[in-house]
Amino acid sequence: MTKYIALLFTLLTATTAADAEVIKCRLATGKIVYQSTPCSSMAVSQKKVEIKQLSPRQLEEARSKLKAWQAQQAATEDAKIKAAKELQQELARQETINALNRNALAQEQQAFAAQRQAEALENRYNTNFYSIPVGPFYYPPQSNGMGHNDRRFDKHHGNHREDSQPPRQDQKRPIGSLIPKSLMD
Repeated sequence: MTKYIALLFTLLTATTAADAEVIKCRLATGKIVYQSTPCSSMAVSQKKVEIKQLSPRQLEEARSKLKAWQAQQAATEDAKIKAAKELQQELARQETINALNRNALAQEQQAFAAQRQAEALENRYNTNFYSIPVGPFYYPPQSNGMGHNDRRFDKHHGNHREDSQPPRQDQKRPIGSLIPKSLMD
C-alpha cells in the first residue's frame, strides 16, 4: 500500500512544474509534513526535497501502474458493494420466509383451536349416558358403606388392619404409650 502512495506522490510531483519546491518540515511533536510553502515557526527543522525527473518511459510505466491500481481498487469496491447487496437480499429473503412460517404456524394453531371448539360444542350435546363396556370387566371390591373394603377395615373398632383377625396381645398398647412424654410431664 505504501508503494502505491509513494507512486501516486511521485506521479503528482512529476506532473507539476519543474520549478515547484517540496519542503519537508519536522514539527516539534515529531510529525513530518511535506508542503510547498516554507515551514511555520513551530517546525523544528526544514529541508528542501530534491525531486528527480522521470524519463517519459518511467512516467508512462507509473501512469499505467496507477491506472491498474485504480482499476483493481474499483473492482474490489464493486465486489464489496455487490456482496453487501447479495447479503441484504438474502437477509430480506430469510426474513420473508420466517414471516411466512410464523403466519402458517399461527393459522395452524387458529385452525386447531377452532376445531377443538367445534368438537367441544358437538360433544356438549352428544353426551353418552349409557356406555357399553368393552373388554375384560372390572368389578370394584365390595364396600361396607363407609368407603372402606370390608377385608381391611375393622367394623367394631374403626382400625385399619392387614387381616380380619383380632389384634394379638403383644400388639395392644396401653393408653399411656399413645401420649407423648413431653405432655405427661
